[in-house]
Amino acid sequence: TLTPTPTPTPNPEPFDKSTIATQISYNPPFGIHDSIAYRIEDGQMIAFNHAPFETPETLWQSDYLGEQVSGIAVSANQAFVLADNELLVWNVRTPEQPNLITKIPVEGQLFLDGDNKRLYLVSIMNEQADVETIDISDPLNPIELGKATLPWTIPSYYPSKIAHNQIVLVQNAYIEIFDISDPNNAV
Repeated sequence: TLTPTPTPTPNPEPFDKSTIATQISYNPPFGIHDSIAYRIEDGQMIAFNHAPFETPETLWQSDYLGEQVSGIAVSANQAFVLADNELLVWNVRTPEQPNLITKIPVEGQLFLDGDNKRLYLVSIMNEQADVETIDISDPLNPIELGKATLPWTIPSYYPSKIAHNQIVLVQNAYIEIFDISDPNNAV
């Protein structure tokens, strides 16, 4: 039996939505693992399945988490949410029923990022950023590995990403890359 060859559409329809791009002055509170995405909206964490990308399906929504919910990082079966000077650790193994497993007090943290069993809490003050590296191999027993300081030339957040022990900072005219493989020293 022969399988018919699909015929591509010669002139696909253009996108039917557009959004004006604006500068975001904080770390977008959004995390993803496999086909499940987690976002913070109006002080709540929402889980949704984006596998049907035309029609993402909302799976779960938390109660109100706090006034200052400024970040989320997802690592395997855990979601880490920064809310009102606490790091909330959620078990998201079952995305339809996440459960809060612990709350860890943190102070002065602005946003967080995660990469490869490490969590990074970043606070900005006086044109510098403190990047605190935390081992989250055991999410119930996070271990601080160190704190590095790096220059942060504007007083508010600007876009960044942490991956492979490097933090990439994007500013108006350039990109800065710091090696933070030694959690106590940014190079």
